[in-house]
Amino acid sequence: MRFSYKFRHADLRLDMTPLIDVVFLLLIFFMVTSTFVHISGIRVRLPDAESAKLIDKETGLKIDIDARGRYFIDENNTSFERLVEIFVKQKKDTVITISADKQVAFESVMQVWDAARKNGFKEIVVLTTK
Repeated sequence: MRFSYKFRHADLRLDMTPLIDVVFLLLIFFMVTSTFVHISGIRVRLPDAESAKLIDKETGLKIDIDARGRYFIDENNTSFERLVEIFVKQKKDTVITISADKQVAFESVMQVWDAARKNGFKEIVVLTTK
């Protein structure tokens, strides 16, 4: 005795919509929770220091001095006179961060440091590598 079964094959397809929704949700989650690190476009090779301490965050006014002795404020080339003008206008509780190339003359760093101190800034940070 032979039984015949007639199965009706349903048109089976994998629905991609929920999968795409999950992928987008994961993408949004990782984009929102990730921290963005700002890397300066100015090439500065920092000097080494054994006693260097890790700073939590970069806040305040960031000043870069490249190997040629040029001054940059937030990646904008500026002169020393313009830098002093910015010091005069800036709030005095701002943290000044100096990032100087190890090839630059120490006098350039000290000029920025001295100008900041003359204008009433108390917290001045010089970036180094450990």
